[in-house]
Amino acid sequence: MSKTLNEEEVEKFKKQAIELKGKYFFQSPYHKTKKKLPFIVLGSISFNSDYPIEVQTVEYIGSKKKDIFTCYKYESIVDKIESGFLTKS
Repeated sequence: MSKTLNEEEVEKFKKQAIELKGKYFFQSPYHKTKKKLPFIVLGSISFNSDYPIEVQTVEYIGSKKKDIFTCYKYESIVDKIESGFLTKS
């Protein structure tokens, strides 16, 4: 269960969000072509200590595209970048 952030955590997560802020892409698992889907780190934070960095991406349900606003951990985003799953535009 997440807890409310204290002032020190807010500053730490803000710095991390700003560091990663930008537009990234990942290979769509839904398309046979080489379609890239956006993964945008917004540079803002939620007040959830478990998943503090806000991102915007898309998801396909059948052929319908749905915009998704969600939150990730800093380490998770960095791992996706380092592994090549996310590429910066």
